[in-house]
This record gives sequence, C-alpha cells and structure tokens, in this order.
Amino acid sequence: MIEITQLTRCFGSTVAVDNLTLSVGSGEILGLVGPNGAGKTTTLRLLATLLRPTSGTALVEGYDIVREPERIRSIVGVVGDNQALYDRLTIYENLDFIGKMYHVPDQERAERIEELLDAYGLWERRSCRVGTLSKGLKQRISIVRALIHDPRVLLLDEPTANLDPPTSLKTRKLLAHRDGKAIIISTHNLREAEKICDTIVVMHEGRAVAAGAASELVRKFGSTQAIVIRAKGLSPDQRRDIEKAMHPNDVAFKENAIVISIKDYDANATEVIRKMLELGIDVLEAHQARPELEEVLVKIIEEA
Repeated sequence: MIEITQLTRCFGSTVAVDNLTLSVGSGEILGLVGPNGAGKTTTLRLLATLLRPTSGTALVEGYDIVREPERIRSIVGVVGDNQALYDRLTIYENLDFIGKMYHVPDQERAERIEELLDAYGLWERRSCRVGTLSKGLKQRISIVRALIHDPRVLLLDEPTANLDPPTSLKTRKLLAHRDGKAIIISTHNLREAEKICDTIVVMHEGRAVAAGAASELVRKFGSTQAIVIRAKGLSPDQRRDIEKAMHPNDVAFKENAIVISIKDYDANATEVIRKMLELGIDVLEAHQARPELEEVLVKIIEEA
C-alpha cells in the first residue's frame, strides 16, 4: 500500500514533482507515463527513499519516507537507471550478496536465486562476471535483484528497457501475477502500460494531469470515435451514396472497409448500420475503432 500526499521535490528553482497525490493498493499496478522530465523517475526515487521531499509526504506500507527510510528499504524492490550491480562478481555472487543484505535465509535464498535465474534464462550463466554482460542481460539481473527478497512493494523505472521482446513478455507476465504486491511502473511503452496497469497516471511538469484505466482515458480524452464497417464489394455508386448519406468528411474508404466518424459509438452505431442496410450495402462486420493511447497522451499533454 502506497499513499502519496502533496509530494513535492525541487532542485533549486526547478520543480521536479509538484504537489503529487495518489495511492496504490495491495495487488494493484499503477503506471506513470509522460514525456521526459515529467517527474516520473523523481517520484520513484522519493518513494525508494533515495531522495528527500521538499514538502509533502508518502507512506509505503504505513512507513513514512522521511522518518522511516530504513524500514521502507527493507520491503521494497527497486529497478532503476542505476542497476547497482557489482561488475567483478558473478551473477550468482551478486544475487547471493543482495539476498544476505535482506536477511533472506540460506535455503530460501538459494531456491529463489535458482528459480528466478531459471525463469530469465540465466541459470547456466550464473558463474559469469556481471561486467562481461550486455545491457540487456544486466537488466534481467536487475529485475531478479529487485525480486530476490520477495518484496511487498515494487518500484520499477523502465523495467523492460534494453530487454528483447520475449524477455519483456516474460517480465510482464511475471508482474501480472502481483501476489498482493503494490507496484508502480514508470514507462514510455504505452502498450505495455495498457496491458498490465490497473491505473495509468499521466505526468507533465511534475504534476499528475490525468489518471484512470487506459479505457477510461481513451473514452474521456479521445478526440474522435469511429465505426469500422467491413462490406462486400463496394461499387463507385455505393461509395457516392454513402458519402451523400453521411457527411463526406466523416467517411473514409479503406479497401472493403468503411470508416465513419461518429460522436458516440453506443448511441450512433445502430443508426449508421441501419443506413448502410437501407443503401443496400452488404455489411459483413462492424466494430468500434478507438483512438490509440499514444494519441490520447499527446492530447492530454497539449491541454495540460
């Protein structure tokens, strides 16, 4: 459980996080999205007690980030831009050392290291020195490092950066299990955020300017809605009839599909299909076309 209340962090005259208030419950994944410099990484560093707030507060599992930083560090797992790995140690030695730092019992520590390294295809490489590995492999180890003590809270800054597609998918599946964890993810990968986050918070200039499930953000901020009708054998005359029945600017033809802009899918879709049938259009399929989350994010930022 994470509770953030009017959290602010300034660097000189620059306000990196501006009066931020939000919460994340157990078993919930919250995604922070927004342009570079929006305050996402600073927010995670504040929660991880790597920075002190200028004002405001946050509680992580009931512990205050200012008064009880040691308590918080014992219950969180962090993946950040600084991977905090020891290049001269092997993969196994790195993880064993971290596990000991978190007081994970010997048998449990050994089992978790093997389980996690096996899941990430690293068990056979456990004796390799970390300094010889690629960025992608180091990122895998950083994720394992954050999970080694089975933390109740995960703070992940671009966790799938530098990962290949299969490993990114594996990471998303691993996070989706949650196991009662409160998870905050900062990401530029909006499709990833849409797939795994219960709530998406759009940040801009240190402020949370919009929040909600991906579907809610699209519905609220999407500039247009459209119905896509797949038809059989559209003739030139039928295309002209459709344009006459609808406003020409609201109609686009793509092969055997008709894309019609409408104000409200639920309210207008039935009427559009009825008109198509009256025009003698052989309708094979109809579905809603939603704006992409990327388009919605751009609109939110522009209006912030």
